[in-house]
Amino acid sequence: MNGFMYKVARFFQGRYGIDKLFYGICGVAVVLSAANLFVRSLILQLMVYAVLVLAVVRAMSRNCQKRYEENMKFERAFGGIGRKFSFWKRKFADRKTYVYIKCGVCKKTLRLPKVKGEHTVKCPNCANKFKVKI
Repeated sequence: MNGFMYKVARFFQGRYGIDKLFYGICGVAVVLSAANLFVRSLILQLMVYAVLVLAVVRAMSRNCQKRYEENMKFERAFGGIGRKFSFWKRKFADRKTYVYIKCGVCKKTLRLPKVKGEHTVKCPNCANKFKVKI
């Protein structure tokens, strides 16, 4: 490793780095920047720069415990959105081979093979038996 790369590696040792909150903050900056394409506001552009500086400062921070706690709060608040999109993506990819049905009692989503006809299904969560026509 040459001298410059060694110095860069030493600089980044002990830094918090990039996490999901970093990507969320950068996403906010992209949305603000896209809005600024239509509005053309100096204040909005300064907000974009401030948000990007915040993201970089968080990534370069040495207070790893505080940044970890911030990221956990962010994931608790917005983690469900990512799981929802992931579920919809999987549901779309499986649309030709599987059918997704909700249990009438516990509301759990069940993935069933796409076989035409009437089937009796037992929910693994609540043991409710119900008929499904596919």
